[in-house]
Amino acid sequence: MLSFYMRQLDEVLLDHSIVGGDQQQRILYLLNKVNDLTAEFGGGVTTNHLAIDDHIEQFKVDVNTAIRDARANPPNYFALGRLAGSCTSCHKYRD
Repeated sequence: MLSFYMRQLDEVLLDHSIVGGDQQQRILYLLNKVNDLTAEFGGGVTTNHLAIDDHIEQFKVDVNTAIRDARANPPNYFALGRLAGSCTSCHKYRD
């Protein structure tokens, strides 16, 4: 599910037809889904992804930073881009 949400976030950022408040609401919705999902990780819970297991606490901080910045007026999506990049630096999404 985490990969699915991250791909959707990447698609929203690349879709120039969605702008303004609609884009912001979609991004916040997806970021909150990621935040809810990752709340289960850490504290001894392991996944099948070693990089997530090793860096989950920093990932959670990065998600919360992206949420805070996306809520700003005007929204700032730089932290979201970094967050998405942290996944795509290792993974190439396949259609």
